[in-house]
Amino acid sequence: MVKKMIPLALSKDILKRLAIIANARTYSLTWIQRAQILIALNKGEPIDQIQIQLKCSRSTIYRLKNKAITLRATQPIPIQLPMTGEQKRLYSVALNLAVGRLLDDRARSGRQPRLLLEDQETILAMSCKRPQDFGKPGSMWTLRRLCGFLNEQQQYPKPLSISYISKLHKKRHIVPHRVRYYLTSKDPLAEEKRLYIGAIYKGLKENSLNDYEVISVDEKTCIQAHKNIREDILPNTKGTACRLRDPEYERLGVTHLIAGQNLRSGEVYGITVQRNRTVEFFELLQYLHGLVHPAKTIMLILDNYRTHSSKILKRLLQDHGLQERFEFAFIPTHSSWMNPIEGVFSKLQRRYLRHLRVDSLEELKTTVHLSIAEMNISKRPPNWDKFIQSCFNK
Repeated sequence: MVKKMIPLALSKDILKRLAIIANARTYSLTWIQRAQILIALNKGEPIDQIQIQLKCSRSTIYRLKNKAITLRATQPIPIQLPMTGEQKRLYSVALNLAVGRLLDDRARSGRQPRLLLEDQETILAMSCKRPQDFGKPGSMWTLRRLCGFLNEQQQYPKPLSISYISKLHKKRHIVPHRVRYYLTSKDPLAEEKRLYIGAIYKGLKENSLNDYEVISVDEKTCIQAHKNIREDILPNTKGTACRLRDPEYERLGVTHLIAGQNLRSGEVYGITVQRNRTVEFFELLQYLHGLVHPAKTIMLILDNYRTHSSKILKRLLQDHGLQERFEFAFIPTHSSWMNPIEGVFSKLQRRYLRHLRVDSLEELKTTVHLSIAEMNISKRPPNWDKFIQSCFNK
């Protein structure tokens, strides 16, 4: 006759958590098996029967039983009823920690660290400084140079390896040899411009600027006309899957595109010019003056390029009686993402101008105008949520 063991008598809350883990599929197999052993011990099942059913050793069963008694898993966590919402959350956290200590492996001593924590911090601080501060050339440490320098100093009992230095930096998420550039606006009126541009975009989204036609304007300069010296080899010719092109080409000159996008309808307007001056920019303004209804004021979203606010432009507007026709809203310096026309230029470059080869400069200009006409077939206004967020969230 098999002798039945005395039940372990785990607390109710811990037993509920163990039952969830024993029947789950998302926990590790070790946790599931240990939870099943503890549940069986709580029922008072014999050791031999648990060993056969769960395919584990007797030492594992006894070790878990002694661990549960040592960690006082049979005693409930002291609580004060009734509990508030925050107390319930803290009790749940404490319960999870208790179950985790019960099912996890015991902490082992492990290998002693190669360096003390103070020495590790010294190495990390050194890697964040320039080699020039230590009499070495260069402005940044590489891991190999840093390791060699540390071994030259002979400050540590054993030589350090590059892999150890690398692991030390990965642990703290430090990459001393990598450089990322940042750009900040030095415009003293950057905050006012940003909020003003954001208010315009918000008004367009809410359809409150009915007396204005808002147009985003900018220049795409130096579009080069390249001519092939040798003919391309087309795909599926001579066993090639892609187009083959000779890297040499002939330069036929450049053209500049001054374009604007109607932010209400999404339509794109543009002219190509040979020079990028105030006079050519005024040509676009005259072109827009003829397109937009006379009863509406044309508001232009512009960057801070000098041709957009020069004295010559002001004189030309005054001579032609257009100073009341146009209003200018300038984005902060180094904030091109606030100008929607930049997305149009990106689309133009990716879809139409990339890898373009032409036979003349006039063909390039014709291609640019045909590309704009094709984009206007599927025109749509910008995504206002993105631009409003970029203006109001720093």
